This record gives sequence, C-alpha cells and structure tokens, in this order.
Amino acid sequence: TAGSVVLAGILLKIGGYGFVRFSLPMLPEATALLMPWLVGLSAAGIIYGALVALAQADIKRLIAYSSVSHLGFCMLGIFAANRLGIQGGVLQMVNHGLSTGGLFALVGMLYERYHTREIKDYGGIARRLPVLAFFMLLMTLSSIGLPGLNGFAGEFLLLVGMFQRAWAGSSGPLAVYRAASVLAVFGVVLGAWYMLWLVERVFFGPLREPAVEQGQPSPPIRDLSAREVAGLVPLVVFIFWIGLQPSFFLNRMGPALDRLTAAAVRAAERGGPAGGDRFAETSIAKGDLGGVE
Repeated sequence: TAGSVVLAGILLKIGGYGFVRFSLPMLPEATALLMPWLVGLSAAGIIYGALVALAQADIKRLIAYSSVSHLGFCMLGIFAANRLGIQGGVLQMVNHGLSTGGLFALVGMLYERYHTREIKDYGGIARRLPVLAFFMLLMTLSSIGLPGLNGFAGEFLLLVGMFQRAWAGSSGPLAVYRAASVLAVFGVVLGAWYMLWLVERVFFGPLREPAVEQGQPSPPIRDLSAREVAGLVPLVVFIFWIGLQPSFFLNRMGPALDRLTAAAVRAAERGGPAGGDRFAETSIAKGDLGGVE
C-alpha cells in the first residue's frame, strides 16, 4: 500500500507532466492535429475506469480504478487546449495525489487492523473506528468533487474548459468534443456513485467485522494512532486550502502554464485538429523546424 500511495501521489502524474512540459510546447501542431483522438481516449478512460470500479469487490482495486478514471479527467482538461482546461487539468493532478493518495493510505491502515480488503467482509465499522471513518469520508468527498474541497475546483475548471472547446469553439470536430463533454459529466456521476457506495457499505449500516464473521473472538481493534493522524493532517490542510482558495495556486501556476502551452492553444484555435489534410499546412510538413537543420 505504501507503493500505491507513492504511485498515486507522484508517479501517475509523470505522463501528464510530460504532455504539458514537452508535448504541448515542442509539438503544438501535432498536438492540435491529434487532439480529437486524445480527447476521445481521455473520455473513454473516464468511463472505463468508472465502470470497472463499480464491478470491484476489493477496496484497494476499486480505488485503483477510480484513479484511472480521475486521471482521464486530468488529460481531458489538458487536451481541451484552452487556458481553463489546462489549468484545471494540472490542478486536478495535484488534487488526485492528495485525495487518492490519502485513500490508499487509509485502506492500508484498515488492512493492518482486519487483514482483508474484501468489501463484503465489512459493515458499520465507523462504530469501532470513528476517526478512520471520518478521514475516509473526507477523502471520498474530496475525490468526488464536493464544493469547498480541492476536487471541486480542478474538476469544475477542466469541465468548463472542455465545454468551451465543445460549444463555444468553431474549429475541429465539435461532435467529438461535445460527446466527450457529456461523457465526462456522466463520469462525475458514476464516480460519486461508486465512492459513496463504498463508504456506505464499509463504514455504515449493521456492524460486520471479518474476525467476528469467521467465528473468532472480536480482536482488540484500535482506532487511528496519533502518528497515523499526523500523517493525514497535511493532506487535509491542502484539501481545504485548495478547495477554499484555489486562486492562490492558480495564480502561481498560471504564468508558467501559459508560456508552456501558448503555441498549442494557438494551433488548436486555428483549427489544427480538423482533419488529416490539415497536417499539410503545418510547419513540420513544410520542413520549417524553427531553425533546426
């Protein structure tokens, strides 16, 4: 589980960082040309991750597939190729590390106590572990984008950016962008569904504990220790900070993102993704490599 926390918090963002840091500034025309495909794949990832998460019986696997779905939102915002979408996508990558990293950490703490991650083995354990249940509910609400928490700011920005591309834009295959926008909204609903179902099933309702179900004496289960709470508090601080004052972070990342993505945004506005024949008009096809021989 420690590896899952590192994976969710840091390593899964490397692909998104690579697109923003290298692909968009270095290959703006190619990015604009492929944008419909990239938007479509992002929307497909959102729905695929959500549907597979709904079918999981293991808590950790459910959160892992929810991570796939949430990263699809990040990519959708980036490939909306406008200021709001890109800022929302990058902010959502930060949010994903906080929320999903926290969820993986909490699953590890739960596993240390009961040695199982099967959803069917649990029920009503908020009575035994109220502090763990509180943090789990908070991370879940953050993950599904409750207003006032970090997930809402990033998700709202990237969806507005995508809707601007789909309905206010005048270039590219608008039908693809509009379909992706609708699928993204549906993905938000699915995400709230499976995450709230998980919390309700595991932490609320009739009490069901794995050891008791197996006919063994009830173990001396303890709630979160001070050390475990201390590890979660910094995540909670940033969850509320980003949720209540996203401008603090957006104002600092905005200028750098504008410089990095300006060429790709201009290429998208010119209609670069309109079709394969558009490639003949790009600087790459004409042999203009910006002075590189």
